[in-house]
Amino acid sequence: MDQNHCCLPWDGTQSTFSDPLKQMIIGVKEHGYGVHLFPCIDTISKGANLTIYIIDKVIELWKERHGGVYPTIIYLQVDGGSENANK
Repeated sequence: MDQNHCCLPWDGTQSTFSDPLKQMIIGVKEHGYGVHLFPCIDTISKGANLTIYIIDKVIELWKERHGGVYPTIIYLQVDGGSENANK
C-alpha cells in the first residue's frame, strides 16, 4: 500500500499538501478474541517503549475480560521491529 494514503488531512483533489499529519497503525491479533488497532501520529516515538506499552494494554484488556486474573502463559510474535532489522 502506498504510505501517502495514510497522511491526514488527505489532499483530495489538491496536487500537494505541504504539512500532512503522518500516522501509523499498530495492530495486535489476540488469539481467540480478535484484533486491536492502535492509531499513532508522528508525535509519538516509535520503538521498543511503544511496543511494550501496547503489549501491556492488551494484557490489561485481557485481565478485565477474565475477572481480574492475569494470563499464566503469554506467547508473543513481533514483526516489523526496526531495532532488529537485518540482525
